[in-house]
Amino acid sequence: MLHFIRFLILFWLITVPFFLLAQTTQHPWSFGISAGKTVYTGDLGNGYFDFNREFNGLGSIKIARCISPSLNVGLNLNYGKYGFWINEGEQNFSSRLFHVNIVGEYKFNNDYILPEDVRVAPYLFAGIGVSSYSPINDLAVKGTDFTIPVGLGAKIKLTDNFHAFWQGTIGFTLGDDVDFVKADRYDRFMSNQIGITYSLGNAQDSDNDGISDLKDECINTFGLKSFKGCPDTDGDGIKDIDDYCPKKVGLKSFNGCPDTDDDGIPDQEDRCPNAPGEPKNGGCPDTDEDGIIDSIDSCPNSAGKTKNGCPILENHHASILMAAQKGIRFKEKTAEFELNVNRLLDRVASLLKENTSFNLRLLGHTARDHEKGMDKINLELSQARTDIIKSYLLQKGISENRITAIGYGDSRPIASNSYPEGRRQNERVEFLIEN
Repeated sequence: MLHFIRFLILFWLITVPFFLLAQTTQHPWSFGISAGKTVYTGDLGNGYFDFNREFNGLGSIKIARCISPSLNVGLNLNYGKYGFWINEGEQNFSSRLFHVNIVGEYKFNNDYILPEDVRVAPYLFAGIGVSSYSPINDLAVKGTDFTIPVGLGAKIKLTDNFHAFWQGTIGFTLGDDVDFVKADRYDRFMSNQIGITYSLGNAQDSDNDGISDLKDECINTFGLKSFKGCPDTDGDGIKDIDDYCPKKVGLKSFNGCPDTDDDGIPDQEDRCPNAPGEPKNGGCPDTDEDGIIDSIDSCPNSAGKTKNGCPILENHHASILMAAQKGIRFKEKTAEFELNVNRLLDRVASLLKENTSFNLRLLGHTARDHEKGMDKINLELSQARTDIIKSYLLQKGISENRITAIGYGDSRPIASNSYPEGRRQNERVEFLIEN
């Protein structure tokens, strides 16, 4: 008997670490103690639910290790009293019981049935063990039986490391003479115990976010408990692994991406994310509804059929504007006119006076320079050139609200900047009419 117990303990100490290395090392060992009572059933009778029977006490030591979220393996050492008392002078027996077993526990708090950190965690268990009996009276038999323990229990979380527990066990023995009677029923016992366990050590937490790796869905990234250890970088309530735009606050309906202009089109699909527009225009506005989006419409407030989105003018009106556009040139990198342009601009002013429904748009452009910082300089230069033309027309009596002057810098070339002629074409001010 002693040799078998030694073998059982040695087998457990060797095999359990092997399984741990093969499956997980993220949960600590636990150590528990408990106390309760044993109840006999066999050839003499059934005392399982007879609460008037004598009390046979039992104490236990329990060592367990988590193998997976659903499985624990445990070693239980039990010592106490075992017997059955009928009446004075009748067949009675009393023994000392030593029972050792290895069990597997199926835990319901495995995140499939119940959350792993639930406060009350039920479990089922079964295993194999050995029971040794030492007689207290002459009606008991000394012996050893193989035992199959099965049962159920529940743990109650007190702290991260301490749990109280209750456990009920039925020990199915393979012997039938511990009660000094051999008949047609094997002798069995039931035990009920309450106790406390302590977890030895702390669970592994690779990213130091306070969430053990076993519960952490993002083991190597610092995260939030509300997202099972995953981060939410932009704080929009959508964890990064599910967020298509993890660095921008967004909407759940767009998988975490923003819709800055609130037009129902997420920014990453919106050609104009800062201006509300229609899906048919890629999210860009088309104020005059002429089919040309505002960003490329030279006359965004007047519906036009020309390729630049401006209204079609009568030939003599268009010729005045085209003459001004072609004839007005500036000295290189300045807002000074190359030649006298008074006659050209006077004709434009007369056109506006004669047609009070006309509004003028002046769009300034420059050639592109590859030197660092020239984008800003060219933008300012193009604006200055349109402003000087606007000032001249204001002096001629045109209302300021009828003239819009915008500089685009070098962002809208019409020819290659690699050749002098192309650069000259790009250095221009467009004259456009809106109704």
